[in-house]
Amino acid sequence: MTPWTYALFGATHLRVQGRHFLGECRDSRTAFAWALGGDLDVNAHKNLALRAIQADYVRVNASAFQFVSGHTGGYYLISNQPSNNLRLSFGVVLTWGGG
Repeated sequence: MTPWTYALFGATHLRVQGRHFLGECRDSRTAFAWALGGDLDVNAHKNLALRAIQADYVRVNASAFQFVSGHTGGYYLISNQPSNNLRLSFGVVLTWGGG
């Protein structure tokens, strides 16, 4: 078995475009984002492993876009809350090289 941990830091770009009863809405922004995570790979062969689990916590420190629909149309609501996300993954890992 091979455990991994990691920390990623960078930027994300968000963009929204659409129409509503007041006209067209376009907005975009770039913000700081980061992720912390880890996984556990179970070695099955020299160049093959099974990813038993991968868990990531991803945070985007930007205002969120949310489309709110009503009986006369809809509008975009801009929220000042950061986005907090949990991502779980499973799969197959193929490797090459090494000994």
